[in-house]
Amino acid sequence: GVCASEAAALNAPFAKLIKQGRPWVILKWAQSLDGKIATRTGDAKWITDEQSREHAHRVRGRVDAIVVGLETVRRDDPMLTGRVGRATRVATRIILDPELQTPMRAKLVTTASDIPTLIFCGADAPASREKRLTGAGCAIERVRGGAKGLSLPTVLDRLGKRQFTNILVEGGGETLGHFFDQGLADEVHVYVAPVLIGGRDAVSPLHATGVRRIADAIRLDTTIRARRLGNGWFAQARL
Repeated sequence: GVCASEAAALNAPFAKLIKQGRPWVILKWAQSLDGKIATRTGDAKWITDEQSREHAHRVRGRVDAIVVGLETVRRDDPMLTGRVGRATRVATRIILDPELQTPMRAKLVTTASDIPTLIFCGADAPASREKRLTGAGCAIERVRGGAKGLSLPTVLDRLGKRQFTNILVEGGGETLGHFFDQGLADEVHVYVAPVLIGGRDAVSPLHATGVRRIADAIRLDTTIRARRLGNGWFAQARL
């Protein structure tokens, strides 16, 4: 019984994989002090400073997969690699793309032969697009649809079968929001910058349905850990 709670917390991702067959899900975003992850025009580079971005890259080097939605690929054209420090793992880049509309010129596709890239799509996605993407080195997995696109529980089940222990969901707001709304998140990493964006049309981090009442909100009082990072703050909490 010595340090039992600490050991349970340390091994929680592995325990979840063994008991539930699913990876530990971390939702990650960078936001302004007023809770926006992008302006009303979609501009998000860069909200946080270099030190916060370096920290995020180090986290990427410790997870099995990094997940984004199609719109993030289209808008930001990310690489989704850990480019700071020595990575202990090479994370698989995962795109949630119901209709296989990922551009062939996207960096995730053009580098797929060198860095693992997995695209989840719907059962009816065009076979011609699958052929082009697999030819570029991407792996494709078809899953059934859900109320908000792909069935996220099914996606997690598939990742569990691949023995992924932990995944980092990086966006965009709707993708983060769907994981949150369906109760699929285990942890959050939030980078807060001392800037104000404003605007009713600016994007929030959990940009889906959300809770109906304050009484239904997730309380983080006893689990949150926050500290200064660069000119902003970093908060980490388990849900």
